[in-house]
Amino acid sequence: MRILVVLLTIATATLAIASESMRVNGVRVYGRMHDVSVGDIRAAIADFVSTSSDKRKPAALEVLSSIEMRAYEKTHDWGWVAIRRFPRGDPDHRNEFAWITWKRAIDDAPDFLRFIKSANEVYVFPVATPLKPHRDDKHLRLLDADARRKVTRLLGDGETWWHGLYTLVVIDDGKPGIGLLFRRGRNEAVLFFSHFTDEEGTFNGEHISGLLDDERGRHQMEEWEQRYAQPELTPKSGLTSR
Repeated sequence: MRILVVLLTIATATLAIASESMRVNGVRVYGRMHDVSVGDIRAAIADFVSTSSDKRKPAALEVLSSIEMRAYEKTHDWGWVAIRRFPRGDPDHRNEFAWITWKRAIDDAPDFLRFIKSANEVYVFPVATPLKPHRDDKHLRLLDADARRKVTRLLGDGETWWHGLYTLVVIDDGKPGIGLLFRRGRNEAVLFFSHFTDEEGTFNGEHISGLLDDERGRHQMEEWEQRYAQPELTPKSGLTSR
């Protein structure tokens, strides 16, 4: 009986810790909060804001350990980004650490490219407002073998993507975009495409982004869309983004 009581006490305490949350600088924080300080959390939020194009705070912050957190994007379908604790490299701060937002880029993600090439199911769906995209499960359309083979070969090739830094001036022309859902087993990736901004999405929930190379990717992707995604590019009444 005593062992049972002890086990129940441990289980209850573990559940209480797991369910705890608090707000720091207006951001909901949860997870293994006892592994980090409030100062760590504030530093992680500040670095996320500094790397965000619109300078917005994350929707939530999940503490995984003393050296890693996940920041969830305000746009739900853009997933989360990792924020990791690294030692500062300069000699004057040898014993100090910094929290760095670790956003994944498609051109530097060989595991993502391999997965795209190997996907055995690919779905296309309409995106009515590309600047506020969402995954539209109600309008998923499974691609046939020919369309799937061509798009996985194109997007799974590292040469399709721009390598290096880039700056975009985004002008919304009002045209709809498309989304692609790639699946193989339990793994999946989602990418959103439009004609006036870069490509963003998730790989197993983690945010990932990139830019199609104008010569080796964008023109070919536009040709693919015109041939295989016309139903999704045609505006329909009642089809809106969240």
